Amino acid sequence: MRTIAPLFALVLAACGPSPSAAGSGLAPAENSGGEARALPSGPPRSFLPEGVRFRVRVDVSRIRRSPIAPDLASALTSTASYQAWAGSSGLEPIRDMDAVLVGSGGAYSDRRTIVLRYVGDEASIRDRILRMAVDHGTAPAWREVDGFAVVDYPDPALPVLHTLVLTAPHELVLAPADELARVIEVAQDHAARRRSDELLEPELAFGPNEVLSVVSEEPMPSYAGYPEGPQRYSLEMVDGAEGTRADLRFHGDFADAERCGAAHTWLTSQRDLYAEHMLVRAAQLDRPLRTATFTRNEAGLDVHLDFTVDELRRALGAMALLQASRAAR
Repeated sequence: MRTIAPLFALVLAACGPSPSAAGSGLAPAENSGGEARALPSGPPRSFLPEGVRFRVRVDVSRIRRSPIAPDLASALTSTASYQAWAGSSGLEPIRDMDAVLVGSGGAYSDRRTIVLRYVGDEASIRDRILRMAVDHGTAPAWREVDGFAVVDYPDPALPVLHTLVLTAPHELVLAPADELARVIEVAQDHAARRRSDELLEPELAFGPNEVLSVVSEEPMPSYAGYPEGPQRYSLEMVDGAEGTRADLRFHGDFADAERCGAAHTWLTSQRDLYAEHMLVRAAQLDRPLRTATFTRNEAGLDVHLDFTVDELRRALGAMALLQASRAAR
């Protein structure tokens, strides 16, 4: 979660500066003469580039329908990442987004591709990017590329220049500026297949009850005093018991059995320690820790936690309070 929270906040922020223009990227399934066009062969292409080693996707519309929506919104908007990237945009992440997809070479890469499905009209999106540009002392310069609206992300401090492309109604893509041609090609591929306003990004095909998933082929960052993390890992949260519970499942593959054993021992001790912590028990969050399971199989480790809705709401409230206290220092 140390990795996911800032990345999710960054993704939400990117929705704030969403583009809009006459070239909405919605190409009809007919040519100008009214004749049916041949569909492109093969499956739809992804906006994520080849070789992506870190991927996050979130079904925000499912979160919005859940009881935890207000609590998660408060926790996210209180983060320093959100305030830095989208605090001036007027964006409310849970309300204004339907889905998020992030792909990059690593969790902390300066180059990332983000696909957003957003709620609302193009005018509100254009207004948000204008607000962000003004906040950064710049002016957005929209242009049209092969019928698609394009604008540079309005933050001159970014290590890598990114551009925003309005690829379809309620969809936009943020990607490194030098990948613009590829993004346009994929948008054209999707537009040629589109029969109405459907969105065709294959990496946003959520599994049953999936809320979020993270897949990394990159090693987890290491920190002094902590055991070495896995070389690759995956994380998934799904709705359980008709939306009254949430299951969190993690799998990590370590370099060898010894490193996996060290992580297993450390996680078990931390679970036992925090389950007995006075503040954790006072917040009634000890049960998810007590029932958490850590299953080791040679160099692989599986972790499972489950939360009730009330436990999730209390945990998110604690996160928001912690973020607010840090900001006040």
